[in-house]
Amino acid sequence: MKKKNILVTGSHRSGSTWLGKVITSSSDYVYVDEPFNIGKNHKCSPFKNQFEYLPGKPMAFQNKAKKYLNSFNSLFAKSTFDKLIYIKSRKDIRKFLSEVKSRITRGYVYKDPLALMSAEWIYKNYGWDIVVLVRHPAAFVASLKVKDWQFYFKYFNEQEELINTHLWAYSETIEEYTNNRPDIVKQGVLLWNILYSMVHYYQEKYKDEWYFIKHEDLSLQPTEEFEKLYNFLKIEMDNLVKDYILETTSSNEETLLKRDSRKNISSWKNRLTQEEIQEIKEGTREVWKYFYTEEDW
Repeated sequence: MKKKNILVTGSHRSGSTWLGKVITSSSDYVYVDEPFNIGKNHKCSPFKNQFEYLPGKPMAFQNKAKKYLNSFNSLFAKSTFDKLIYIKSRKDIRKFLSEVKSRITRGYVYKDPLALMSAEWIYKNYGWDIVVLVRHPAAFVASLKVKDWQFYFKYFNEQEELINTHLWAYSETIEEYTNNRPDIVKQGVLLWNILYSMVHYYQEKYKDEWYFIKHEDLSLQPTEEFEKLYNFLKIEMDNLVKDYILETTSSNEETLLKRDSRKNISSWKNRLTQEEIQEIKEGTREVWKYFYTEEDW
C-alpha cells in the first residue's frame, strides 16, 4: 500500500529541511525539495512568486500547478525515465526497476516553506498530511540577519487576492517595503507577522487535522516530539530514524542538518542586540501571543 504524501511547511529558517530529512531517513519516503521555490529553477514550474497563493489564481493556472506538483511523484516522472539513458548493465536495470517500484509504494515528503500560502489548497486538492513548523520571531529574524537573507515584498504585493483575503492588515506596509526595502530586522518583523498570521489562521481552522509543532520543542526533546509526530502521521519510527535524530541533534558541528539542538534554541540572544530584540518583540507581539509567552523572551 502506497504511503500518504506529506507537506512540511512553515516559515523558511524554521527547521523544515531537518524535519523533512528525518522523515525521509526511513526508506518508506522520498524527499522533494521546495517545488514552490522559484529560485530552484525547477523545470515546468508555473510559479512566478515566492509564496504563491494558488486559491487566488485562475483555474487554468491551478490545473498547471497540479500537473507540475504531480510530476514529482508520478510513476512516469521524467527524472525516472531519464535514467534509462544510463543503463549499461543488469545492475543498472535492477536499480531502475527498483525506483519504478518505489514510486508505487513509497510516500513523498514535500518540504517547502514557500508552499505555506497554498497549504490549504494542497490539503483540499490532495488530502496530504500537513505538518507546520513554528519558530520564535527573534530566532527567525536572527537567522535572516546572519545569512543576510533579503526579501522582495513584491511577491506579496503582486498577489491581490492574497492581500485582500489574508494580508489586508499588512497591505500598506507591504507596499511601502516593496518600494523602499528597510533593514533586515524590519523586513523580518513584517515577514514573520505575515507568515505566522497565516499559520494562526490555519491553526484555528485545522488544529484537529494538521500537525503544528514549535521548532523549540523539537530541538529541546527531539526523540519525544518526533514520536508524537510519527504517531500523528501513522508511520513507524524505526532505529534508522532514531539514529538520524541523535546524529543531527547532538553534534559539535554546526551545519544545515547537524548541530547541538539545545544550544541552538537560544542562539538568537547572541546574534541580536538588545535593541533589536525589543524591536522584534514589540513588532510581532500581536501574532506571537498565539504561540509564545513572555517567558519565551
